[in-house]
Amino acid sequence: MGKEFYEWGNPKNATIVSLHGMGNTGLTFGEFSKFLDGYHIVAFDLPGHGHAEKCKKNSDYRPSRLSEKIHEKLSNFEKHSFYLMGHSLGANLALYYAAKYPEKLKGIILLDGGYITPSELGSLKKQLQESEQFYNETRYDSWKCFIESEKEEVLTWSKEIEEASRAQVKEVDNEIRLAIELDTIQALITGMFEEPVKNILEKIKVPILLLTGSEPEELNNVREAACKEFQQLAKSVTITSIQDAGHSLYREQPISVAQNIKKWIAKNESGQLSSANTK
Repeated sequence: MGKEFYEWGNPKNATIVSLHGMGNTGLTFGEFSKFLDGYHIVAFDLPGHGHAEKCKKNSDYRPSRLSEKIHEKLSNFEKHSFYLMGHSLGANLALYYAAKYPEKLKGIILLDGGYITPSELGSLKKQLQESEQFYNETRYDSWKCFIESEKEEVLTWSKEIEEASRAQVKEVDNEIRLAIELDTIQALITGMFEEPVKNILEKIKVPILLLTGSEPEELNNVREAACKEFQQLAKSVTITSIQDAGHSLYREQPISVAQNIKKWIAKNESGQLSSANTK
């Protein structure tokens, strides 16, 4: 594959194409790929992230437009069929892709994303204000300070985690700042408000695995209501809550997340998935 793709595992095995979350890059799946042994993991940087160019217009960050860009990138993908996995923003995009381009998909895997409507977490104005505050306050005096902060967020450390962490930031005026630009963040947030995923769920024909976080507990009521609506709209979905995990569940509980993915894929490959299977 081209240099714009990241790959782990054996290309002869079943492929999982992975879409990262906002502010991350395709490298974020490097460490997690170790737990998905037996699969071929493929990832890339979404527009405005990592080495990928920004979109020319803010409207191009809407999920429907980004799904078209993903389709263009995967148009020459040599695999006849693959699974599509997405975290957070990537989960939203995976659903939009599945609704429009189901031909090559064997199923989609959602990592704590694609099921909660953004408006349930606050108004667009509020989230835009919070994103600006977060963007302006996320800064470190040195690379050493940044790496030490990153190490506090994970149980183990590896060269894959460090590589992914470094790809999320850049040095600006002797400070370590977010690599993604504020207008990109806000365009992505606006796009998800303008095009809520629930509008296209009924169009999706492939099986869905939704893995949700369980932390913080104060979000449980929102999660439960969102999962109930998601299952009502989606045609074939398995929903599992990952215990002791927050939004970045694949980093916090990689073993549990990987086990659920492997089990679900095995059932899907054998044709055992029902039209509505919820745990």
